[in-house]
Amino acid sequence: MSNNWLAAESFERAHSIISALNTLSIHAKMVLANIDDTARSSDAVKARAVLRAFLESFGAIVKEAERTREGMVTGADPRLSQLARTFVAKRRQWPQHSRLYDVTLSEVDALLESDNPDNLRQLIAYLQELRVLLEQNVHADIVGLLGEI
Repeated sequence: MSNNWLAAESFERAHSIISALNTLSIHAKMVLANIDDTARSSDAVKARAVLRAFLESFGAIVKEAERTREGMVTGADPRLSQLARTFVAKRRQWPQHSRLYDVTLSEVDALLESDNPDNLRQLIAYLQELRVLLEQNVHADIVGLLGEI
């Protein structure tokens, strides 16, 4: 696969995930504000499914990156592998002030299903930090596709 193809595929995947993150963040904020968001409920269900699928595959790649000395993951999408290496490097930096690096996938899953206000606030913070990580990775894809503008 060419680098442009990989960058385009990575960009498209990231866009889908970021869209899901935004949908879930908006939904959680509406629930916290006691605003009826039933019109967006089906979108939130789809967004949860997209996020869970991503986190499941990403979690497996992160585990592999943590096991290897160089953080290289064989058989994984190179851009997703790079994202996992970035994630692992940031997770190892101390002190941590980020929910993103100290939450397990099962905890995220519980946050996604909760309507508890404290959990919704934690979910919003997690989603925001995950979005920043993805956007940083996407920037490299955009530069790869379009060059510096």
